[in-house]
Amino acid sequence: MLATITNTNIDIVRSAMKIFKQFKLVEILPDETIYMKCIESMIGSESEVAKRVRKHRAKKKALQCNKVKQICNTDIDIELDKEKDKDIYNKAKSILLFLNEQTNHKYRPTKGTLKYIKERLNEGYTEKDCRYVIETMTHNWSGTDMERHLDYTTLFRSSNFPKYLEKEKLRKKIKLYDKDGRPTGETIWSDEVYNK
Repeated sequence: MLATITNTNIDIVRSAMKIFKQFKLVEILPDETIYMKCIESMIGSESEVAKRVRKHRAKKKALQCNKVKQICNTDIDIELDKEKDKDIYNKAKSILLFLNEQTNHKYRPTKGTLKYIKERLNEGYTEKDCRYVIETMTHNWSGTDMERHLDYTTLFRSSNFPKYLEKEKLRKKIKLYDKDGRPTGETIWSDEVYNK
């Protein structure tokens, strides 16, 4: 039977079985099953590296897909990215509308008009930073030759925005109070106090 299964000459199989029995490598069980005692040492076993790689692959596969819900981590990441993109879009749109209010422009929230604003938000600048730059640069440039540069490309260009923000953070708005200590509702910039 072994000769047929292994497609080997029957005399070779008989000789091999005799040698295997002689060296006690093979044991014939009562039900005539052939059992090889040292099979692992004869064909080799899994090395430590192979075990580690197998465990790593199993762990990686487990992280990628949750078998119970069939929700893959990549799907979750895509959903989170979509939510983040939507949040940034809404903030950029709000900032653009604020720019329109401050400068009397009528920019519509399109891919092109929101591009620079979204880039700054993706870099980690806040909506407050963006509004601050718009407000202060509008105050500084209104009525000057620079007024024509009060647009989304100039204010939010990557080479300009950080400079405007840092320069303007040095200035402060100061609330004005009357002689009794009550707020007048008016504000003045700190550098205007020193220029008067």
